[in-house]
Amino acid sequence: MVDMRFFVSATCGVALVAGITAAAHAQSSVDPAPARIDPFTPATVYPGVREYRWDFHFPVMTLDQRVIVVDVPETVVHSRRLNYQAVDMKTERRKLWSIPEFSCKYPDLMLPNQCRTVWRSVYADLPVLVSRQRRIDIDVPEWRWVKESFPAVIPHWRWVDRPLTVSVPTIVTEKP
Repeated sequence: MVDMRFFVSATCGVALVAGITAAAHAQSSVDPAPARIDPFTPATVYPGVREYRWDFHFPVMTLDQRVIVVDVPETVVHSRRLNYQAVDMKTERRKLWSIPEFSCKYPDLMLPNQCRTVWRSVYADLPVLVSRQRRIDIDVPEWRWVKESFPAVIPHWRWVDRPLTVSVPTIVTEKP
């Protein structure tokens, strides 16, 4: 639209300048005046093409494959056994004393009887302190640093210029 206004303004300006020049030429010169150009007569027109171009900025994302390496703690468990002596209680059968036990062959005492004496022991279960071997099985963690790697996709953004060209048919007064 702006170019069309410019075109009309330029055409009118050329016609006006041509008319003033012709009038000035006629007053100051003896030469015959050139043919007068009428600004309202239709001009010879030719088909043409006008191109309009725009540049657009588009974001473009590219993906880069990277391997990321980091130090991470790793735990390794080792089994350990702790042996120690512990005090414990146990019962032990011990002889306290002996007691006599009398027995006879016949229950009546009138007849000749055979009697005897047997010594029997008296026992008791008594508590006794003893030392016993004990053990504890534990898992002891051991820490160490290990390098671990994993793949990662990293996006990168950048701006790219993309042109858009539009060709519009126009009418021009000059031969292309």
